[in-house]
Amino acid sequence: MVGLLLVLGSVVLGTRVVAAADESVLVWAAAADLPAGTTLTSADIRLVGVRLDDGVDRYVGTAGESPAGRTLAAPISAGELLPVSALAQAAVNQRLVTLPVDALHLPPGLGRGEQVDIYVTPQPEEGGDPALVLPAAVVSDVVAEAGFAAGQTAVVVEVDAADAGVVVGAVRSGDVDVVRLAGSS
Repeated sequence: MVGLLLVLGSVVLGTRVVAAADESVLVWAAAADLPAGTTLTSADIRLVGVRLDDGVDRYVGTAGESPAGRTLAAPISAGELLPVSALAQAAVNQRLVTLPVDALHLPPGLGRGEQVDIYVTPQPEEGGDPALVLPAAVVSDVVAEAGFAAGQTAVVVEVDAADAGVVVGAVRSGDVDVVRLAGSS
């Protein structure tokens, strides 16, 4: 009888020790290398279970909403836990503008999070030189799918709300050129 109590006590104690040792929490981590300026999508992040004795509040956990839709203020490496400090404050004055760009008027391999200058060259009948319309815009997305004019790519950039009308008007007046800033990729 004493032996049975000892075995039962050991099982109960072992169960509690194992349960206490597995006090992991779920936090978000990067699924791939993500540059600063990236607007997160659900494909960019994944939940991972980690055991952090201290500092769990420094990382984005599951207590609030998913960080998808938020913008990174700092680059994050693949597999790295997502620090709260890496998320930019919500920019309510930002707008997303889609630019129709001919295939030979944008850098190859252009991707999300890169910074670009946007130039517009007036139509030949109007004459004039290319003009810088928007400097250092952050690329939110690059889409080359069916549904666009043949040979065109849609480049979505983030702009200040005050600049959105100017950018849209300029794009309608001529050909768009997207120029990657050096060191942006």
